[in-house]
Amino acid sequence: SWRRAAAERVGFRRIATSSVALALAALAPSPPALAQTMSGSEAIPALRTQSNAALRSGDVDAFMASIDPDYVGTAGNGGHIRSYAELRALIDGVVSSPTSLDFVRTLDQLEVDDAGGRAIEMGRWAGRETVTGVEQAAGQGRYTAYWRRIDDTWVIHAEIFVTLPESDG
Repeated sequence: SWRRAAAERVGFRRIATSSVALALAALAPSPPALAQTMSGSEAIPALRTQSNAALRSGDVDAFMASIDPDYVGTAGNGGHIRSYAELRALIDGVVSSPTSLDFVRTLDQLEVDDAGGRAIEMGRWAGRETVTGVEQAAGQGRYTAYWRRIDDTWVIHAEIFVTLPESDG
């Protein structure tokens, strides 16, 4: 019947979609080993430092190493980043830009639930852009990151960046 044929097509689509998702997840690089040997309160600041350094050096694989395969985010301008693949494409664009872009996230506060495998990181972000040798501000603001532990490895599951004007305090 047409219902059975439709159900089989939907079922096949689900299996195919799941297979693609599993394949993409398998391609995601593993976070650094240090994340597996430390508590969240030790690992997360170290991973943030590594992430900043990776972005500064243009090492997309190292940057993406601490990103959850199920990542979602909100950019400073309010745009949505709906997946690991979208974030990777965004970072690829940043590092391959003819201008030099550097975004640094500075952790201000971290609350970790090691038993529950989750943490929240809050801090400030600042962007710098270098065009023809002249450095200028490229935005700044606040961010929040939701970390989760998967198989003893801490990864960023979600982030929200909010662009804010420069403040005196």
